[in-house]
Amino acid sequence: MVSGVRFFAIVAAGLLAACSATSTMPRVRQRDTLRNVLIRQSTPQYEAVALPSGFAPNAIMQDGAIPGAIHGNAALYHDGELAVLGKYNGEPTQAMSANESGQVVGYASRRAVEYRNGVFSALPRVPNCQEKEEALSINDSGDVYGVCWKSGESDAPQIARFAPGSASLISGPLNGRGYSVDVNSSGEFAFTATIFAGYKSYAAFGTCLTSKALLPNYQYSGATSINDYGTIVGFLTNNSTFTQTNAFVHRSGEPVIVLPMVPTSTSMAASAINSYGTIVGTWSNASAANGIFLYKSGVVYDVTKSIKPADSYELLPGLADSGSFIVISTTNFRYALVRPVMANN
Repeated sequence: MVSGVRFFAIVAAGLLAACSATSTMPRVRQRDTLRNVLIRQSTPQYEAVALPSGFAPNAIMQDGAIPGAIHGNAALYHDGELAVLGKYNGEPTQAMSANESGQVVGYASRRAVEYRNGVFSALPRVPNCQEKEEALSINDSGDVYGVCWKSGESDAPQIARFAPGSASLISGPLNGRGYSVDVNSSGEFAFTATIFAGYKSYAAFGTCLTSKALLPNYQYSGATSINDYGTIVGFLTNNSTFTQTNAFVHRSGEPVIVLPMVPTSTSMAASAINSYGTIVGTWSNASAANGIFLYKSGVVYDVTKSIKPADSYELLPGLADSGSFIVISTTNFRYALVRPVMANN
């Protein structure tokens, strides 16, 4: 029988070994072989293509894969084809994230799960996570992050690392609490640290099992996405009434950049950033109007009316390297893939 002290040492060593394998990974090279059609357009234009009926997407990956679910079955939509992955243990299952190796992560009713080689299996359990676990983000190295809901929880869940190695909660701002998390190819992750008491929210980032505040000088902030170069986007404000928020971009080692406001808007939040540094997000104003913005090459575009057919759209997480993103129509509640259209020359 292994003593308690020795057992803890073995587990800790395993966690450090698993984490160090990705935390020291060099950053990926820029994908200059891909064509970013947005760079070739002065005014981006888009077409909204309906996703398969009954399919509800959860996000879009940098390679354009869209994890989601259809009729209680986890599913993955890519290049016009819908692959129904099925259920875990007969339970309704959601696909939340996928990597370029075809590994998909998500959750069933209470367990965080992964889909690999045509089979669903449960991810390791987080100690003391009695209520529910959800795997929300995976990178190409197999690092998996998500959330842990504890029994009787009255606050936000806690961010957890599920793989590789033993599952564990992360430490950091506001005890590592948050509702979503994004991990990049180098094993760096970003999330919005949140607690209900005092309505506190901080943009946070980290590696392995530790995190820290990204913007400690701001009263209220959140991190929504991190790309493979470690650039993080989100929202921030020092407005005590939260009537105005700004979108930001933060490149590693550089000062935070507050994005210009869309004309007439009073609040903006960046939702996602791709490998090229293109950012997509949402804006709103005091008249309850809202829309979608794009930031590229130092310019903010209001693309709300640039999407055809015209409709009222709400943005979902993610931005592919092709410039595509996903939306839901608030008039007919249908989901669509929004992709850039080449300008006429």
